[in-house]
Parts: sequence; structure tokens; C-alpha cells
Amino acid sequence: MGPDAGTAIINGVALGFANALPRGPVGLVSAAGTGLQAVTCGLARAGVGISQAIGVGGRDLGEAVGGIMMLQPLDALQADPETQVVVLISKPPAQTVVKRVLERVRDLRKPAIVCFLGADPALAEAGGAHPATTLTQAVALAADLAGTGAGGTSGGNALAGLEAAAKELLPLAERERARLTPGQHALRGLFAGGTFCYEAQLVLKGLPEPIYGNAPLN
Repeated sequence: MGPDAGTAIINGVALGFANALPRGPVGLVSAAGTGLQAVTCGLARAGVGISQAIGVGGRDLGEAVGGIMMLQPLDALQADPETQVVVLISKPPAQTVVKRVLERVRDLRKPAIVCFLGADPALAEAGGAHPATTLTQAVALAADLAGTGAGGTSGGNALAGLEAAAKELLPLAERERARLTPGQHALRGLFAGGTFCYEAQLVLKGLPEPIYGNAPLN
């Protein structure tokens, strides 16, 4: 575990803060503790267990550290017979470090999902990985790959399912919007976890209104 890492599950044993999760075929390496918890719990709700969940600290993919802790677990997961699918998670990483990590991902002999929030998904695709732009996408892709013999799908079915679920929420959104008064114009979020705050800003940054926060993207 690297500096600032607060959660990991190694061979079923929790280190730091961790959730009670089933064992299974998905191995994760994350530089985002809340992101690691969200994806592993999402997999558990989908009926998919984890082999290893390795937290490396939120600063690992920064320029100063260079991803040295994320590179080591990739080798371990490659050698782990229980791990069939690999998931990488990070808050906005340094561009030079992304390329370094993805070069190692390209050498994996197991399917990989890369959820580097804020990074260009094309970089993950170029590295032979499945890109996930949100934590929810990472869960869906990992569950899909784990359920099809670890690599028997392009992930399209999983993402199509998420899109259909999102469309089902539109009537609810319209109903809630109809309840607003003319003076209500701001959307405010309170997040228990920096990763969730980062992710929400990425989702909302296409809006015409400005976004303010105490943990801005840039």
C-alpha cells in the first residue's frame, strides 16, 4: 500500500478500511479509495466477487510519484491464478504517468478495464484495455467480462444496458424538475469521498452553467 492508501483486501484479508465482499475473479488496483470501494461493492451487488483489491494511494499516479505502486500490483495480478479480469481505477492522473501504466497494461495476458477519471478513453483503447469513463461503467464492464469467460465480449452489451437504465430515469428527472420554483436554479452536491466529487464534475462539465467546488478538476 502506498502513501495515503486507506483500503485494500489481499487474499480475503482487509487492510485499513474495507467492506465484506465475496471472493471471485476480478482483481483491482486503485489510486482512489472511495472508487475502489464503489466498484467492488457494485460488483458484489451484481453477484461478482473479487480476488484482490489493492489500494495504492491517491498520489501514486501524480507526476511526483510516477505510478510506481500501481505498476507492482499489475505484475502480481498477472501471476495470480484467481484473477481473470483486471480493473484499474484512479482520480485524474498525470498524462505522462497514464502512458507509463498503460504500457504495462498492454503486456497483460488478461482482459483489463481502465477507469482513469478525466483521462482520454482512447489511451486505454490503444493499450488494449476497455475504457470506463465512470465507476458505474467499470462495474458493468468487469461484471460482463467476468461472466463471459474473462474476455469473450467487447463490453458493448454492458454499456448498452447502462444507457437503457439511464433512459428509464428521464421521467423521474422531469417529474422532479417540475417541482422546482422559478428561483431554484443551483444544483448542490455534498460528497463523502473525493472520487465521487471528481466524477460528478466530469459528468456535469458539459453544462453551460459554471461549476464551483472546493476540490475542482483544474
